[in-house]
Amino acid sequence: MKKLLLTALAAAALFACGKDNDNNPAPTPDPDPEPEVHTILELEVYNSLNWDAAHPLGTLAAGVTVELFKTQADFNSDDPAYTDTTDANGKATFTGLDAGVYYIAARTDTTSNMPGALLVDGAYVGYKADTLYQTDEDAQNAAFSGYNAPGNFWLEDLNMDLIINNSDRIALPWQSVTVVADVTTTGRRIVIGKLDNHQ
Repeated sequence: MKKLLLTALAAAALFACGKDNDNNPAPTPDPDPEPEVHTILELEVYNSLNWDAAHPLGTLAAGVTVELFKTQADFNSDDPAYTDTTDANGKATFTGLDAGVYYIAARTDTTSNMPGALLVDGAYVGYKADTLYQTDEDAQNAAFSGYNAPGNFWLEDLNMDLIINNSDRIALPWQSVTVVADVTTTGRRIVIGKLDNHQ
């Protein structure tokens, strides 16, 4: 009798479980899940060797190595946090970055965004410049550098003495960007070239 009672109870429990599953089916996946959010930085790199009146910064450059450094000391020890190469449209895209400030180095074998880079006591220094002389008037009215010509970097006269020399050099890389968590940062341009783009 006990066996019969236990068997009946077990059957009732199984039936109840099956009925409960019918009433509460497994949840279906959300057809429109929330898109994944990433921290993204997009940089556009221009080659100033290709400067002309129609291209005031030069042309967008493919195949440029772009590195992000957490500190300038990391640049001196060649320890980038992230590295990318510009695509056919001159764009370098970094995805999944940690939020923070990064120093930017963009280089090929012969050009960079750090004109006049020089190693002094284990640290690189150079000139601050992110635009180009466009006209002879620009070049003539700027501080004298020896490279005053349309299409060359417009070097910043940091001490305002109208002469570009070693007193105007600063720690490299001088260009930086602040990356915010879960935000896409765009619209940053980098110009690479030489001190004399006409050589």
